[in-house]
Order: sequence, then structure tokens, then C-alpha cells
Amino acid sequence: MVAAMHYVDRRTGELVFEFARATARKVTLVAGLGGKKLIRQPMEKLANVWRARVKLPSGWCLYAFEVDGRIQPDRAVGQLRTEDGLRCSLAVIPAGIGSFMSGRPA
Repeated sequence: MVAAMHYVDRRTGELVFEFARATARKVTLVAGLGGKKLIRQPMEKLANVWRARVKLPSGWCLYAFEVDGRIQPDRAVGQLRTEDGLRCSLAVIPAGIGSFMSGRPA
């Protein structure tokens, strides 16, 4: 079982994405902001959890995890498919949280 999730860190205003797979060698967060701008952010491994922290504008983003070269959605929250067939998940960012994405994980 692969546990993944995202949540808002109300202290910092960042959206935190987590992916738990101890055996993964490299995990990257791939996200499309409002269906427009694509970001690729390497995730940092802390114990057995990979984590990325980003500041995003309110609204929504489609995201997936690239795990050792293979794209997969966040199985903890469900998935959808884009027009080009990419399996991804949806994160909703509440108003008043964050300003814009940071360039690196904290």
C-alpha cells in the first residue's frame, strides 16, 4: 500500500505534499497550476516519507508524483484523467493560504 496525501500547513501557508514509499529512489512532484503552469519539484526524503512544500495561489492544481521515472496519481485522494490521458489528482487551495509557489522544498 502506498500512502500519499497533501495538506495545508496553516503556520507557513504552504501546501505540503507527502508520498510514503521507503524503497523509492527519487520522487518528484509534478503539478499544473490552474491548468496552466507546470512545475516539477524534487521531493525531499525524511525517514520513509518524501515531502515537498510549495506556496500556491488559491484555486486548484492537478498533480501527480513521478516515482523512479513513472508518473502516478495520489492514491489517497483519488484520480482523474487529463485530455491527454495523464492520470493525476486534484488539490484545492483555500483562499488566504500562501501567495505563490516557492522554488524549493523546505
